[in-house]
Amino acid sequence: MKQSASKKLYVILPLLLILCVVCVLLYNAGSPSALSSASGDAIPLDSEWTLLSAGEAKEDVPLPISMLPDAPGQVSLTHTVPAQRPENSALCIFFYTAPFTVSFNGEELYKYGTAAALDGYQSVGSGFHIIELPDGAGELRITAYLADNMPGAILSEASLMPG
Repeated sequence: MKQSASKKLYVILPLLLILCVVCVLLYNAGSPSALSSASGDAIPLDSEWTLLSAGEAKEDVPLPISMLPDAPGQVSLTHTVPAQRPENSALCIFFYTAPFTVSFNGEELYKYGTAAALDGYQSVGSGFHIIELPDGAGELRITAYLADNMPGAILSEASLMPG
């Protein structure tokens, strides 16, 4: 009887291991970064950002971009969106910590965490955001609102994906 149970373990344990590996692979395949890299139509916005902070502009800044609340106030990141892009495309970004807004050609499209910051929260969270953009070329602006009590913000990934 003991030999039979140990033989079953030798069969069951490898099957459980294979099942765990398959589950991890399936989970990772559905993650936003896997989806953005898997899409051949995505346009990465990895470089050519302009960073405007405390009245100073830095051009051709690559991602990731870290922003510290050295001087409380707004920090803006701008990028030119090309006219040749997937129809109904959306901006997909990973943005961490600070509240922010997204504007396209001066029109505010998205607001995240600003109410929480006004309520005194030091961090408004982090994550993956999908923001629909109007068609055509234009200027994309992400404005982070940094306060003394906030740890800062990071824009780690950005791309345009078909909608």
